[in-house]
Amino acid sequence: MRFILPLFLLSLPLFAGMENLSYLSSSGKKITYQVESGKLIVRLDSDEKKKAAVEKAGYKIIERLSDMHYLVSCSTGLKVSSAIDSLAKMSIKASPNKIYGIKSLPNDTALSSQYYLSKISAYSAWEYETGFNSLVTIAVIDSGISAAHSDLSSKIHSSGNVSISANGLSGPAANDPPTPACYHGSAVAGAAAAATNNAAGIAGVSWGAKLLSVKIFNDSDCDISCGDVNSNGCVTSDSAIIKAVSYLKGLHGNPLYGKIVANLSLGGAGPCDSALQAEINDAYSKGMIFVASAGNDSSLVNSPANCANVIPVSATDENDSLSWFSSRGDAMLNGVAAPGENIYTCALPNTYANDSGTSFSAPIVSGVLALMWSYKPALSNSYLTEIIKKSADDLGERGPDSLFGWGRVNAFRSILFISDNSSFSSSKKITAFPSPFSPSKDGVINFYVPQEIVTSEMKLYIYDFNGDFIAEVKNFSWNGKNASGIDAASGAYIVLTKTDKGKASGKFLLLR
Repeated sequence: MRFILPLFLLSLPLFAGMENLSYLSSSGKKITYQVESGKLIVRLDSDEKKKAAVEKAGYKIIERLSDMHYLVSCSTGLKVSSAIDSLAKMSIKASPNKIYGIKSLPNDTALSSQYYLSKISAYSAWEYETGFNSLVTIAVIDSGISAAHSDLSSKIHSSGNVSISANGLSGPAANDPPTPACYHGSAVAGAAAAATNNAAGIAGVSWGAKLLSVKIFNDSDCDISCGDVNSNGCVTSDSAIIKAVSYLKGLHGNPLYGKIVANLSLGGAGPCDSALQAEINDAYSKGMIFVASAGNDSSLVNSPANCANVIPVSATDENDSLSWFSSRGDAMLNGVAAPGENIYTCALPNTYANDSGTSFSAPIVSGVLALMWSYKPALSNSYLTEIIKKSADDLGERGPDSLFGWGRVNAFRSILFISDNSSFSSSKKITAFPSPFSPSKDGVINFYVPQEIVTSEMKLYIYDFNGDFIAEVKNFSWNGKNASGIDAASGAYIVLTKTDKGKASGKFLLLR
């Protein structure tokens, strides 16, 4: 295999804006690519009549590219695809100005063992962001990260790592360089952000994110495999987690640590404790992001994953099926899924191994969020939380469900969504995607409803602008047919919903 040297494409400053276009491959797969907004490559062949016709139609010739082709700008707000169609009606050939990135493939020797990177489209995401654009820290609230591991040592902050006793009675105490109570925290850290492109070991989802070890397990309670050694159990508590969250609140936004994504690959049965919920709410209000493993008991989503303002993550296998052990339930309506079986990651003392569990699904999501926040550091935690759900690959029933949440995380789509400046809001507005919607090209239009009013039995209703009922939507997507099964006409439509949690509405355009 030929490896390309690390020429990282962190941004595309030459282009004022980008749009996403797509087409169906011969196998029926939808392929998405990026083009420059408001620009076209038009074949004019130095024909003065064609030039005059183009300019009369409102286009502006910017640059002669060759004896055949010219770079042309179109009217403000006009989509590239619409401009191409408009020029075609004038018998003038036009093409989008595609945007190309430098291909960056890391040279980590165990890369071929990390199937999950392909599954979440990490390679495509890395063409646009590898995590070095802006500082993001993934705080691993766990059993401690081993600074002695060669694929982690360079990624760990030199200061700020702490230990807190499992019962919460002591700490946080400095733990620099960090030491592990058992292997688990190091395995979690490796999946999220192991040193990448270092010609050794594995690649992290985020190459550039730094790691912070927040150890909340006692060394004396755990053996290297996180087994019990003294009948106390290799366990921790709500009080220790509360102390950890309180500590991290003070670091979030500090120039030394940047934005903080807190990863909690731990859990226990039962509801979210009110004290823990209050602490998470306060940290969330200050801008932090929380990601937690759903649980491995095939039962209801564990705490703290079932706390509000936490993204719960269920586990999938290599075939995108829900892992047999993955916890589930209504709390997943706030979350996403990620690969969680045979995750090749860091092991102790300085080696690698396959591991399974939602513990290893969560850091994959944390790594994607770190990429997103590095790429667009001005975005809020609530906005990124919505985008990572909206951009997930839907699995199971259409729309969010109790097994996969909003779907299996897709790093590339997440980056595309924020690079395209898509406007998803946590206000009570339904967002339709894609809009304009072409049934013949897109198949279905999907609707994003603010999470605070989502219920498992939610229904959406579509009306035209005359107020006439068109169709009922049961699973957050619509195929363009009215209640009688007849194709709805081109035009603008309104989508509405009302539940016992609130109501929301949105608009979209259908084009045949």
